[in-house]
Amino acid sequence: MTKRTRLLGRDVALKTLALALAADAGRTRALLDEARLVSRLQHPNIVPVYELGLDEHEQVFYTMKMVSGITLKKVLELLAEGVEATVSRFRLMWGSPVSKLR
Repeated sequence: MTKRTRLLGRDVALKTLALALAADAGRTRALLDEARLVSRLQHPNIVPVYELGLDEHEQVFYTMKMVSGITLKKVLELLAEGVEATVSRFRLMWGSPVSKLR
């Protein structure tokens, strides 16, 4: 889900729990732990966390840098299908595409 920050005027990625899961204290704690852990990581390939908070319904959320492009799920699907453009772009370090490792 995306959100536009009011004060900074930029789009960010918003992560929350589905309403059906939000009442589960364990899942809420896991989302908090995830946000705190990811916010400590510093690497060019890790999306930075901008904000952790509660929304108007007292639901936990966190925001991250919005990244455009293909999702990891879609890359894996295309690799499994053997789409050559994807296979050649996303080879593993030793040269074997993921689809050949199954």
